[in-house]
This record gives sequence, C-alpha cells and structure tokens, in this order.
Amino acid sequence: MRPSRLLFALAAAAAFACASSSALALSTSTPSEDELAARADALVEELPPVEAYLRERSALLQQAKAGEHGKIRVDEMNRLIVAERTMAKLLRGRESALELDKNQRVELFNAQEVFTAVLGGMSGNDLVCERTQRTGSRLKSTTCKTRWMRDQERRAAQDDLTHFGKRTPPPIQDK
Repeated sequence: MRPSRLLFALAAAAAFACASSSALALSTSTPSEDELAARADALVEELPPVEAYLRERSALLQQAKAGEHGKIRVDEMNRLIVAERTMAKLLRGRESALELDKNQRVELFNAQEVFTAVLGGMSGNDLVCERTQRTGSRLKSTTCKTRWMRDQERRAAQDDLTHFGKRTPPPIQDK
C-alpha cells in the first residue's frame, strides 16, 4: 500500500475512533460489555497490517514530538509514548491484531483512544476502559468512562474524605 493510501486509511480509522469516542463521551450511559467488545473488535478488524500500523504509530509519535500536531503538553506526550509502547508490546510478533484476546483488545482500544484524543485535541474525552473482577465473583466486567469523568469521580472522593475528617460533632447539650 502506498504511504499516502496508508495515511488516508489510518486517518479514516482515527476519525471513526474519534467519532465513536465523542459519542460515548456525550452519552450518559456506559456501554455494555458486548458493545465494548464489538467496538474493540471493529478497531482490530479495521487495522492495517501490524507492522505498517506500528510504523505509522511511531511516525505519528515522532511528528508529535517535532511539534507537527501543535503544542502538546508534557503529560500528554508521555501518555502518547506509553500508548505507543503498549501497542508495540501487544502487537509485536503477531501477523494480525485478531490474534489478541479480549483483555488485550481492550488494552489496544485504550491505547488507540489516547492517540485519537491527544492528537485530536480532546484529551479529556478519551474513553478509558478497564476490566475488573467483581467482589464475590470470578466473572470480570468492563467499565468505560471518559478520562474527565474518572478525574471528577476521583476528586469528589478525595473531597468527601477531606470534608469527612474535618466535620465537628454537634455540641453536647446538658439536660
């Protein structure tokens, strides 16, 4: 595939991922595990050959470092570097991303979301999914939230703990 066609195909895939993550970010409901699996599968099925995809991710990272995608904050650049390494770790030695298991597909989806969000200028709206095991069960479930929602929940929990420690008991009334 010619480089210009590859760039076009990757741009289209990134636009699709960007549009789907934006729609999810605006949605008030969390996608079901089946919906998430379908999206991760769709991402995997649409990827170009593994080596070409990894070369393109590496080139995008180098362009970002050179400032070709605008000014990117240091923390976001670090997220891009980690995402690129995660993609390489998951895909190296594989002929196709279809060889990944369900957890690995979610991890690849998350890494792709970082690229889409940071390079698209929407770093608070990237979708982060995690698979966790529920207490008392061997089954794992997938929870997806935007990075902004996760940060808000974390701040609210910290505020609750801070305010809880500062509460003063009501005065004791003599009878």
